[in-house]
Order: sequence, then structure tokens, then C-alpha cells
Amino acid sequence: MGVLVRELLSAGLLHPDTTTVVGKGIEAYTEEPWLSEGGLAWRPAPAQTRDATVLRPAADPFSADGGLKLLRGNLGRAVIKTSAVAPRHRVVEAPAAVFEDQEGVMAAFQSGALARDVVVVVRFQGPQVSSCSGAPTIEISGMA
Repeated sequence: MGVLVRELLSAGLLHPDTTTVVGKGIEAYTEEPWLSEGGLAWRPAPAQTRDATVLRPAADPFSADGGLKLLRGNLGRAVIKTSAVAPRHRVVEAPAAVFEDQEGVMAAFQSGALARDVVVVVRFQGPQVSSCSGAPTIEISGMA
């Protein structure tokens, strides 16, 4: 965590004067506890990530446009983690097939109705959306 907090502070992405439970501001979180001969002590966290496949510097991010996207349309809203989606799958142009439940999806799949390019939307799988009408539309925009 110390590496992450230091990186965010250095990139100007955190307010250093924020009061925390430690009371010193957010910079206190750039240190890590360790057991010294005298007991519990604090030392600066490592200067760099130990595994760049997990945590990358702000100057060299995994993705230039962030890791989350907000999907909005007349079916409601959803948040997706784009880093979990291969770049070649991030733009999909296909008709939507909307189902009320997973059983409807399975029945359509087993009947062969989904053996085509299609975006499958299963309603009511998260927070209930407001009333929707018309053909499904999805707009993708970045999240702040």
C-alpha cells in the first residue's frame, strides 16, 4: 500500500493534506510496519512496485484511459472493468437479445437462437433498473 499511496501522491492524484485516522495526512501511509529488535517500528515502503504485472507506476499505466467504464442505455447502467476485457472485445457491434432471466438465455442458447453475433443482456442481475422501452441501446463513456 505504501508504494501505491506514494505513487498517487507523486502523480498529484491524492491530496497530501487529507486528515486520516493517523492524523498526519495521507503521507503517513507511505510507510510500512516492521518488527525491529525494539518491537514494532515504521519504515519507508519500497520505492518501486515489486511486481509491475500487478501494480504499475502512474507514468506507465496498464491502460491510458483508465480501468473502468460506465455503460449507459435504455436498459439502465453498468460498470465494467476494461482491463478484464481483451482489447479486441472492447467494441462490439451486434444486435442485442434481451432476457428477463438466465433460464431464458439457456433456452435460447439450446435452441440455437444465439448461434450468431449477438450481445446478450440479462435484466435484473444487479440493482433493478427503471422502466425501459424500445430497442436496447448502449453508450460507453469514461468514468471520472
